[in-house]
Amino acid sequence: MTGKLSAAQLAERLPDEADDGPTQLADRYPQIDAPLRVEPPPSMKAPARNDAPSRDSHIRRSAFAPAAATIRGDVLKALGAVDDPTKFLDPRTAEGTKLRSLDRAVPDPAARGPFDTKISNFRHLAFSSRRAGRRETEAQAYFSMGVMHDNQGQFDEALRAYGQFLAVAREIEDVEKEALAYNAMGVDEMAAACPAKTNGEGFGAAALADQSVERLEKAIKLHARHLEIADAGGRFAAFTNLGLCRGALGDADGAARHHQDALRLAIELESSSGQSIAVGNLGSLALRRGDLATARPCVEQHLQLARSLGDAGAEVHAHLKLGHLAAAEGDDGRALASFEAAAAVAEQVGEIGTLKRANCYVGVARGSLTMDAMFRGLADRVRADEARWAAAAAADAPAPAPAPAPAPAAE
Repeated sequence: MTGKLSAAQLAERLPDEADDGPTQLADRYPQIDAPLRVEPPPSMKAPARNDAPSRDSHIRRSAFAPAAATIRGDVLKALGAVDDPTKFLDPRTAEGTKLRSLDRAVPDPAARGPFDTKISNFRHLAFSSRRAGRRETEAQAYFSMGVMHDNQGQFDEALRAYGQFLAVAREIEDVEKEALAYNAMGVDEMAAACPAKTNGEGFGAAALADQSVERLEKAIKLHARHLEIADAGGRFAAFTNLGLCRGALGDADGAARHHQDALRLAIELESSSGQSIAVGNLGSLALRRGDLATARPCVEQHLQLARSLGDAGAEVHAHLKLGHLAAAEGDDGRALASFEAAAAVAEQVGEIGTLKRANCYVGVARGSLTMDAMFRGLADRVRADEARWAAAAAADAPAPAPAPAPAPAAE
């Protein structure tokens, strides 16, 4: 037994020609500040994608895991000594590139065997299907290879497979598959340009390497092409992804226009989930721009929609954003209430990492309130003392001498 499947056996698992309905998103609860993937139609029988890591799992792994301190120590040891630690935050520096390379997942050697076998099977299926004139099956084999490489974080290999999928889709004039290819390739260019961030900082990075800028510009072209040929659901994903790319490149006005287009489309489609994503992205963009007046109503609406959808993760994240908004506005009492609400929801749904982070924010907000009260008390005490001292000084002052009598008038 070689573990390989014949072309006929693989074909049974792949294509059926059927009307699969409108475009759907790959995630049940898409996160804001994250690229949107389009779900392939069920008839393609593509491999399942790995679930995107939640914000809570990221926090638990990177900040509050028992081995976090040891991991950080190992990373610093691997990076070596450097005079300016901020160099690690800039991907354009050698230190930043080294840190990003250490952050990439290392594949498990024991898992390579089955993975390589499956990839080989799909290559064999694509080759044999092309020779037999089964172009639909050939296309779906290439797409399946792309998904498998995506699950391993191998974006360049996935892009090559999706490129082959796109070529076949064009040859057979299958617009639905062509749109799917543009979305998959655009999202992978985004993922390669800006490694996934699920800590609430938003898609992109403060500083982008030249290669990352080039990848994001490629992603914009791919999503723009997707926008031209997609149905309504696909256009929503394209608008959102274009907004994220523009925002990462520093084009805040362009990003806002795309997110507003996504919001208008979601309203037309009467999609609460789409509206939640669009207003959440607008709120995050406004918050990063320092436009607090725009950010607050957007985040508040995002919170209401997340509650109605039962998306507890988005609800927690919205409470945290409102807390940071209130803190930026100098309203420590309002910030404390938002952070406490975030902690309560996180505890209810078992998001332990997020709960710990929210409790940290609660402590800071309480400290700010206590400090404000202390300084107000000190100021009141100083003013009272100054008034008392002024009154005492006035009482102890000698009475003023009587004014001299006026001189008699000359005759």
